[in-house]
Amino acid sequence: MKTGRHLHRAAVAAAAGAVGLLFAPWGRSGEVGRSSIQLLRSATVLDVLSDMERIALLLLWLAVIVAVAGALVASSWGRPRLVAGLLIPLGPTLVFAALVVNRSPLNVEWGAGASATLGLTASALAGLIFISSASGGGRS
Repeated sequence: MKTGRHLHRAAVAAAAGAVGLLFAPWGRSGEVGRSSIQLLRSATVLDVLSDMERIALLLLWLAVIVAVAGALVASSWGRPRLVAGLLIPLGPTLVFAALVVNRSPLNVEWGAGASATLGLTASALAGLIFISSASGGGRS
């Protein structure tokens, strides 16, 4: 169905934008805006995280990037349910990460909110994909 294809393309586009914003400023320390990746590195350098926490966060960020890349491939294969399954967790994950930055002593920058917003958009669209595919509107 044509509308279904547009729906999973929109979900993938929102997710790709959210991943791109991982490299936008998420927090400000002093005069420097830092991306989510730089914040993780800074937390490691400042010894704020245990080794297990650092590894878990690195794996989480890697999982986010791999899930979005997988959703892009699944979209090109015309597999909307796979797209949805990969993208539904994206929004809550990015909201959680943005809330962690918000609760830190850093000033929150625009990248955190923008990434979380696009992640939630991708998750919501992924939910609509599941609904439309359950009603016969897409391939499984």
